[in-house]
Amino acid sequence: MYLRNSAILAFSVVLLCLSAPTVFHQPGQASETAKMTYEDSIKDFLKDRLYTKEQLDEWLRPKEDSFSQYDPLVGYQMHNRQLKEGIDGSNVTYHYDENGARQMINYADKPCRINTYGSSFTDCEQVNDGESWQERLAAHIGEPVRNYGVGGQTVYQSYLRMQREHKVTPTDYIIVNVTPPYERQMYGWQAFFYTKSAKHPCPPMPCVRVNSKTGKFEERPNPCPTAESLYNCCDFDWVYDTFKDDFTLHIRLAEDNIKKGRPELSYEPMMKMAADRGMQAKIETPEKLREVANALFIQESVYATVRILEKIDKFAKANGIGVLYILTYASTVIEETLKSGKRFDQDVIDFLDKKGLPYVDILDALIQDFGDYSISFDEYQKMHYVGHVSPMGNFFVAYKIKDKMIELMDPKPAPYR
Repeated sequence: MYLRNSAILAFSVVLLCLSAPTVFHQPGQASETAKMTYEDSIKDFLKDRLYTKEQLDEWLRPKEDSFSQYDPLVGYQMHNRQLKEGIDGSNVTYHYDENGARQMINYADKPCRINTYGSSFTDCEQVNDGESWQERLAAHIGEPVRNYGVGGQTVYQSYLRMQREHKVTPTDYIIVNVTPPYERQMYGWQAFFYTKSAKHPCPPMPCVRVNSKTGKFEERPNPCPTAESLYNCCDFDWVYDTFKDDFTLHIRLAEDNIKKGRPELSYEPMMKMAADRGMQAKIETPEKLREVANALFIQESVYATVRILEKIDKFAKANGIGVLYILTYASTVIEETLKSGKRFDQDVIDFLDKKGLPYVDILDALIQDFGDYSISFDEYQKMHYVGHVSPMGNFFVAYKIKDKMIELMDPKPAPYR
């Protein structure tokens, strides 16, 4: 089973911290919870996530500054912006090229042999263009490192992206950054979990549907493959027909029903979802509903991650590409691992070890480094994190990566020839 005892502790914050949408009752529908059905709660949940035409008009309008821009393959990619979110409260500047890669600084005029893919820990949010681990690594090895990171995405979107970008910017080597929360690759619509804004409406995305008990692994393309098709998300009937069976919708709905005082609506559906995936549970309280939903979500997302890593390995071998996997984490995950002595994603480590794939585990590296200090973990993590990884933390990541990366490269980078 793809489940670890520390999983619930490590990631319960994901669901606990989500904001609940305003209760919406259809015209003529009784407001009393007792008169609602589970189907009513699905509709209630989806209605709150509908876009207005004006919201989409604003996101799609060409502009100088925005968190993201529409992408037909993976839902969105990053956009030029400046935000006050850096070290010491400084402004951080982000620039991207025509293919959505973050601006290369060091040795940008030289041929690039390394593309990197992943989430915000690859995009290197909260540090400036030249402060990313890619730029630190590039400065050291004397050649450029391209950054295709996208905040809020994970390994499945990375897998799709690398197939496309390899045709445009082919390289000999790829760095795949695997970063929790792994459940993001199962979102059919990012708005199930995050708050919409004009700079980022949390659009529909390609996703996977899995069942760790039966071995099911199904790839689902972006349900809005054109900018015009995004306007379908203003139509309740289309949204309902498209997403009513989405696994992540029902996980999120459990927490939503708890917050709205109607948890019993999710008891039976959640027990059935869990049983279908090999997890037997009797749910009679909101606390148990939350526990089972969290555990089930993590179980399936870790299983999905392993299956996607298998696909990346197959793609790389078919195209003669060397791959280095790096595992990065929020500081909260590292702190919880220190407390529990266990990691929620041991199955990912086991897979990489079993396949003999080269990887760098930043969680383990930070824990070992922390052991050399006589300070609290809170004091320690402030050296490396400012929410995401700080400029100093990016130095740390780059120099933990460099040896494994250089081992893969042939010919070696100039400083190591």
